[in-house]
Amino acid sequence: SRWVADVFGDNALAEELRGRSRIHTKVLTQVLLTRLLIGYIRLAEAPQSMARAQPSSLNQLSQQNLTTRVEAFMERNLHRHIVRAEIAAAVHISPPHLSRVFRVVTGKTLVDRLTELRMDRAKAQLLESPLSITQIALEVGYASLSHFSSVFQRVVGHSPSDYRRNRGYSRRQA
Repeated sequence: SRWVADVFGDNALAEELRGRSRIHTKVLTQVLLTRLLIGYIRLAEAPQSMARAQPSSLNQLSQQNLTTRVEAFMERNLHRHIVRAEIAAAVHISPPHLSRVFRVVTGKTLVDRLTELRMDRAKAQLLESPLSITQIALEVGYASLSHFSSVFQRVVGHSPSDYRRNRGYSRRQA
């Protein structure tokens, strides 16, 4: 079949297997299997640097540019619910590819980075504005005060009210 020629690159062997004569089929099959095993062994023994090729510097710049555009989009839209498909559409790539590239470049998932941006903005608002915690939660994209408070507590280590009251300092830092 065609895949045999594609995989092994040897049209003569593939033609013989496809031919009407079955005399050498067993031998040819063994030869093909041997070539397959050799290829597999070479792949398994290849250095890790060969197995995972590094992107070119041009590709790295492109990925960095993409990540910068994604973060700018997230910053502009912190005040509302954002989904991965919407971010991907804004930068004109597929959602799975966006997730892969973003994770490779930043070491973080989209959700982790979005949460980090929201918590940074919330911390600044808590220290600099007279807005209520509920209003701040809404401004950073949380419709539920309880969800905002639990995420803030998990990420920052303090409740929003404690953070505001202590001006961002904890007893552990003093």
